[in-house]
Amino acid sequence: EMLLGVHDENVGVMASGPSGMLEEVATICSSGLASNLHFQSISFTW
Repeated sequence: EMLLGVHDENVGVMASGPSGMLEEVATICSSGLASNLHFQSISFTW
């Protein structure tokens, strides 16, 4: 809901967290509902 409410022209979306959350964010960004969202996933291992 927050992502779809952003109306700037070009929005970079970076996500880090559990795989389920990353999949949800990626799905929203690629859904076509908002063409201004550009998704980047970041994974860290320690």
